[in-house]
Amino acid sequence: MFNNESINIDPRSLDDLALSVLKEFPENNALEILNQFSRSNLANVNNKSAFLCGIMRSYREKMKLGGLSQVLTPEPAKISELLSRGIYSRECTPRQRNHSYESVFQESGTEVFIGKIPRDCLEDELIPLLEKCGEIREFRLQMDPATGLNKGFAFCTFTKQTSAYQAITTLNDKDIRPGRRLAICKSRSNSRLFVKGIPKRKSKEEIFQEFSKVTTDLQDVIVYQSCDQGNHGDLNRGFVFLEYANYIAGASALHRFTDGKVRIWGKVLEAVTWAEAREIPDYAVMSKVKSIYVRNVPLPMSETQLKAVFTKYGQIEKVRKIRDYGFVYFAKRESAVQAIDGINGAYIDGCKLEVSLAIPQSSR
Repeated sequence: MFNNESINIDPRSLDDLALSVLKEFPENNALEILNQFSRSNLANVNNKSAFLCGIMRSYREKMKLGGLSQVLTPEPAKISELLSRGIYSRECTPRQRNHSYESVFQESGTEVFIGKIPRDCLEDELIPLLEKCGEIREFRLQMDPATGLNKGFAFCTFTKQTSAYQAITTLNDKDIRPGRRLAICKSRSNSRLFVKGIPKRKSKEEIFQEFSKVTTDLQDVIVYQSCDQGNHGDLNRGFVFLEYANYIAGASALHRFTDGKVRIWGKVLEAVTWAEAREIPDYAVMSKVKSIYVRNVPLPMSETQLKAVFTKYGQIEKVRKIRDYGFVYFAKRESAVQAIDGINGAYIDGCKLEVSLAIPQSSR
């Protein structure tokens, strides 16, 4: 079938599994699948065999529904223009079209949910519209393998809260096409898992490596030092937080852990649940905040020492430290924002600091 003139595919580029599954189809159906595969833009597809398997799975689902429809593809000129503007990762499968942009900084609370999307609409139409509101970190359009159309919703993560706020206020209930209005609101998705039952002598690096063996898209492991062992950065309290790339990756990991089959260091974990999502107030509230919240502070560090870490960013009115976290109150908001940019993710005595704007008590 690879000798067909309309198909330009080297079978050596596909693994044995993909080829064996393809052989299960009648020849005419297999040719249609290969035609669709050969017409696809594979420039940014890392695993061509997995991509072909996705097409075959989608094809089977369509056959069960009693009909086949043509898979949507973005306009070549528009997608080329998008690629030229800094997209460094593009992964498209029958279930999701994902575009990630290179960015060194991303504030929390910047993901928005986009609903009421016309089913034949793709990223070449949506991303330029969203970019008007600010720099995008990631865009994920959910696809229906059974129809080849989108599911009517997507997620967009901006780098700044101001951009997410602008998208909600300017694009919600606005026409993307005549008579077709988008619904945009703050996303409530979570991508962080709470895991209990970690050996207390395991370091952050060891924990990351162990969990990376059994799950995918793990981005970070948040470890808090043991209260009983001073400020030794290689110890933990018997629990950690696992930060995944997105909700789907987190949900997949949670499913693996809760079925009781996955063992970490030879043991079943005591507990794995979604971490409690921190509710971030609207930008209108957070835009007035001048204080920052600092987490995972070394236990022996005093308030005076904590103040010294942030003094270079501007006048500080007050510092409060409680065990392994603290609050720094600046005189100006600009100082707080600069402090977050400069210190978030930095290590002090083996502890990785998490720095963010403090949530006003009235909003908690």
